[in-house]
Amino acid sequence: MAEMAQAGAAPLALDQTELFTGMRPEVLQRIAERMTGGAYREGVMVAKEGTPGDCLFVIGQGSVEIVKGLGTPEEKRLNIVGAGGFFGEMSLIENRERSASVRTVEPSIIYALRPQDLQEVAREEPHQCRMILVNIARGLSRRLREMDELFAARSY
Repeated sequence: MAEMAQAGAAPLALDQTELFTGMRPEVLQRIAERMTGGAYREGVMVAKEGTPGDCLFVIGQGSVEIVKGLGTPEEKRLNIVGAGGFFGEMSLIENRERSASVRTVEPSIIYALRPQDLQEVAREEPHQCRMILVNIARGLSRRLREMDELFAARSY
């Protein structure tokens, strides 16, 4: 089991996160070595809508809310993501600004992975790192389905 810890934080078990499902332990270890992490208090902004998407995040402990229009009258909570979940994955796929803000809803430990760090591992293990893209696609598909159901329920 590939784990990482930072400054007294509990280790993150990468093999227990949906983003890294199906990957070999030695590849997970290489990824874990490239990740950085930290502890966040409740109510702390982790990512801000409209800023460059320069990494993806994996939640080791706690939970975050994904918010569109944070701090405006149009503010909408899109989702809550808990331990083992991930966000900011679109930064691996496209070089664009973040589409939403992310704020902790409780004390949390969150780890970051930059696209260039993942690309280094992918050069060594391309077949294994494709699993990350498959897992991202599954997560995006699930989120899209949830949003469709929410939209359909509000339309009637």
